[in-house]
Amino acid sequence: MGRIRVRADDQSSSGTDPLALLTIEQLAELFEVHPRTVRRMLARGDLAAVYLSDTTMRVRRIDAEQLLATRSRRSSDAESRGPRTADGRYSRREESAS
Repeated sequence: MGRIRVRADDQSSSGTDPLALLTIEQLAELFEVHPRTVRRMLARGDLAAVYLSDTTMRVRRIDAEQLLATRSRRSSDAESRGPRTADGRYSRREESAS
């Protein structure tokens, strides 16, 4: 995802504003991960960075919430497949004869 530049006075601090800009620390708290994990997500392009200056970066709340929703759906899909085997594959469920 590309870089987006905005003026510093465009930054919103509202907790419910979908266009609010979040710091790495705020994202880490939202995702319940270490800030390093958030940096990795940014490096992979999972999140789009908004650059306020050459050294100040934020992420739009709506982008973070969309990623959370996507991860949540994937997680529930994985849970519905059942447990994984030692090699990381999903085990086949035995069909019970009734």
